[in-house]
Amino acid sequence: MFFSTLQIRELTYILQNFSRSSIILIDGLCQNTDPDEVEYLNWAICEALLEHKAFTFLATNRYELTSLASFYPNVEKHKRMTITKEGMKTEREIGKILMIQYKY
Repeated sequence: MFFSTLQIRELTYILQNFSRSSIILIDGLCQNTDPDEVEYLNWAICEALLEHKAFTFLATNRYELTSLASFYPNVEKHKRMTITKEGMKTEREIGKILMIQYKY
């Protein structure tokens, strides 16, 4: 699978219109892109966002992007996971873990 036309248009719009006061939320950057190309494309997009210092929250499963924090002091990396309440054994364990619930 390759980067979709819609994804390209959305990212082009973001890259042409964001500013230092923008908040950018991206989930799954280039996730449908050819695996041989995705690393370089993701890195280039992230560097473009970092250059203009917009606050960006990027959720990804691409491990190579975690090394951005080694090159850019304004990058923070955080690992998140979702655990269902049924998977916990005691109330004490539940208190130690952030529970994420989606309500529609």
